[in-house]
Amino acid sequence: MIHGLGSNLGKTALLYPVVFLVALAGGMSSLGMIFFAKSVLGASPGQIGFLMAIWSTFYMCGCFSFRHLSATLPPRYSILVSTFISFLSIGMIVLLQSLFWSFVLFAFAGLAVSLFWPVVMGWLSTGLEGGHLSRILGWFNFSWSVGAILSPVVAGWLEDMGDSFALRGGSCTYLVAACLSFIGILLIPGLSNKIIVPTRI
Repeated sequence: MIHGLGSNLGKTALLYPVVFLVALAGGMSSLGMIFFAKSVLGASPGQIGFLMAIWSTFYMCGCFSFRHLSATLPPRYSILVSTFISFLSIGMIVLLQSLFWSFVLFAFAGLAVSLFWPVVMGWLSTGLEGGHLSRILGWFNFSWSVGAILSPVVAGWLEDMGDSFALRGGSCTYLVAACLSFIGILLIPGLSNKIIVPTRI
């Protein structure tokens, strides 16, 4: 019965909401990390700036390093692993409340997200061209844009409720994305398809 329902669904039925959630979680986590580092960890502006740079650096390195892994690992697993590790990394930052471990775990979060965005973009565009590709990418851009627009609003609202609430919210949103990915794996048989990435840049 589950697979009968899933046969009527395409990969976009999973990817659009997950893309929205990951963009929302990423924005909440980034802004929440700044709030958390300043109010809870007592980090200096220089340390906070370096913390943000660490995430971007490891995300960039992951995008290059994991390219061949993406060619062999089904995208459903990449998406699930990415969202779940992001949930754990951000959640552990809140629990440990250590500046040192915040640097380490935020770097892991950057690596984890590098397993998400390149895979999703490659998977969405595989085998498509012309108007169909334009429509798919248009809805993809709409999904992540809405998440990115809402994330600072939600993060600010949560932080008004208490210290670390924005960071906790980002972690929980990653968990929701991971759960949705897992449900999608059960419902949509086509999610086992692999993507093709070039062997060279």
